[in-house]
Amino acid sequence: MPVNETTPDLGLELPHVVNSGEHDVERVRNALGRIDTLLSAALDVEWLISLTAPSGDAEDGAGIESFVLGFTVEGIDVSMHCATAPTGSALVADVNGGGASILGNKLTIDAGETSTDTAATPPTVITSSLAAGTVVTLDVDQIGATTPGAGVKVRLRARRVVP
Repeated sequence: MPVNETTPDLGLELPHVVNSGEHDVERVRNALGRIDTLLSAALDVEWLISLTAPSGDAEDGAGIESFVLGFTVEGIDVSMHCATAPTGSALVADVNGGGASILGNKLTIDAGETSTDTAATPPTVITSSLAAGTVVTLDVDQIGATTPGAGVKVRLRARRVVP
């Protein structure tokens, strides 16, 4: 007769066989599926990098922010948002890994918009992975001709590579 025991740290019921040769295959498959989902989610990483103070105006320049990756990542995705829309022209930023842009189309928030989600030309990532120890830098190439974008944040998402 199977006895169920809950694993405290994951909250999963894993069937154990006591005095029986039977296995509850479906329950084991479900538990393993949930474990796989939890492990996959644990490998997803995200950085939210502020390029300005919360309501501060964007300023153009290279290396506005930087950090060093502590582990290898792949499946990189980027987006940018701002609290105040740029006017007169777009707000444009770049993400560099090891000194070279990882983007084909740079992060662009069109004039009057507040996100790259609505950009006429969405960003494209051309570098699919970055190694541990890579210095990641963020540049602001253009800020808006009339009113600069303000409260600018870049979101970088990736999946951690487990050696």
